[in-house]
Formats: sequence, structure tokens, C-alpha cells
Amino acid sequence: MTHNSVQAFRKTYRAQMSPRYSPWSHIGFVFSVGGLFIILCLSNLSGDVTVSDLLMSGVALILFNVGEYFVHRKLGHKKQHWLKRVGALFYQRHTGDHHSFFGHQSMAGESRMDWRVTFFPAWLVLVIIALAMMSGVAINQLMGVNASRCFMSGLVFGYVLYEWLHFCYHLPDDHWLVALLWIKQMRHLHRIHHDRGHMQSKNFNLTFPLTDIVMGTFLWVPMTEALKDHESPCE
Repeated sequence: MTHNSVQAFRKTYRAQMSPRYSPWSHIGFVFSVGGLFIILCLSNLSGDVTVSDLLMSGVALILFNVGEYFVHRKLGHKKQHWLKRVGALFYQRHTGDHHSFFGHQSMAGESRMDWRVTFFPAWLVLVIIALAMMSGVAINQLMGVNASRCFMSGLVFGYVLYEWLHFCYHLPDDHWLVALLWIKQMRHLHRIHHDRGHMQSKNFNLTFPLTDIVMGTFLWVPMTEALKDHESPCE
């Protein structure tokens, strides 16, 4: 999208926002609830933690990476009629709102109120925790309580990391966080994804491009090479 079309959408979007929206309450809930859950899981590990228990945190992060990819690609950028209202809502919020609010030439928000279109709805962290706990029950039966708690903490950490990194990708270009090496590189990959010519086919991972590489959807364009505007119809 062009800079002018992005600005026009932003004006319309902001006019429809509830005046009761609190950006600090939004991110405070996500990070405090997610962080507290992780702390509770790790602080309640028993004294006989094994390497295999700890590795379950890594397994959880890999599974989250795969889930992040497919949810983003299959729900965020394609209308899934079998999910009906939920699928339509996810698609509208992501492709309809987020990608219209942030173009590849207009990646930065302009105020804290813009965090509403950067973060997922605050309640989603509770859904991730519920999924982690359901998975934890099964892992507890198979591998024990320590493995279960390591897995649950890793899964929720993956989500919290996703939200934090995505927030950084839409900060102003001169923000000190953007200069950090990993954030700078991943932010550029996300910028490529926000090009209308690539958003349905490239760079769906936001934390680490593992699944993008495996699935052949990874794309790197040198930072010195300007991305041209593309207009492609949404599926």
C-alpha cells in the first residue's frame, strides 16, 4: 500500500476506536499474565530436573514456531469459511486491519493508541495458556510434571516473545530497540512481508524464520534495495 492510502486507513480506523481503549492496560495484561504463568511453572519445578525436562521448553518453542507460521498464513491471510465467524474475524483483523494500517513503507505506529492494531486482543494470552495447560496434562502423564511445566512455560514464552518482537517491528525507525541486531534483521523480514506483493506468500514467522525456511517461504531482500509498491488482491 502507498503511504497516502495507509494514512487514509489510519484516520478511519482511529475514528472508530473506543475512547475507553487503554494501551497500557492492553500490553500490561498480556505481559503480566503471560509472565506470571511462566514464573509459576518454573518456580514449581522439583529438585530432580533432567536434561530431557529442560529440552521440552525447546520442543515447545519449535512447536510454537510451526503454529505461528500456519496460523499466520492460513488464518491471517486466507478466508477460512469452515471456521465461519472466528475465521472471518481473524482474517479481518489481520489482513483487513493490520496490513492496511501498516504498509511496508509505513511500518511505524504514530501513538500508543496504535498498539491496538499491533497486538492481538488481550484475552488471547488466556487461550494460549489454556492450550498450554491441556498439552501439559498429556505430557505430565507421559514424561512427568517437570517436563510438563517446562513445556508449558516454553509455549507461553513463545507467545509473549511473539507479541514483544512484533511490537518492536512497528516502532519508529530511530527507536533504540530497532537498532538491536536480531530485532533489526527480523523487522526487515517483517517489512518484506508487509509488501502487498509478498504478504500472502513470504515471511510468516515473526520470532525466528525456521518454518519459513523449511516451507520455502523465506525471502530476504537487501536492506539497501527499495521495495516497490505492489497491489495484489486478497484471497
